[in-house]
Amino acid sequence: MGEMQFTAVMLLSLMTLALVMLLPRKVAEDAVANRSRWLMVAGLGLLAVQFLLQHVWHFRSMGVTQAVMMNLLFFIPCSSLLALSVLNLQRQGQLRRSEWLIPIPAWLIAMGIIA
Repeated sequence: MGEMQFTAVMLLSLMTLALVMLLPRKVAEDAVANRSRWLMVAGLGLLAVQFLLQHVWHFRSMGVTQAVMMNLLFFIPCSSLLALSVLNLQRQGQLRRSEWLIPIPAWLIAMGIIA
């Protein structure tokens, strides 16, 4: 399991670096694509941090509960950021305020249920 988590950390870090370093030349004049790129960077970066924490602190060996709590703590914001990134591209940057705000209460409710 540790090797898979380390591989996930490396792959996600490389994908995030590619978005940060390689893509700016192609999206410099397109504000919508640039915003989506940064939303993807944030989502993938958080996902890499999540796998790194699981790898370093060995949550899988402690039991299922700790790993699930760590997953929910990070996966809800990650998936929300990635979904907003795609939605931003599809709607050409015309995201509603509710689409930005819904992930926050969803995450808070999930954390409340876990606690």
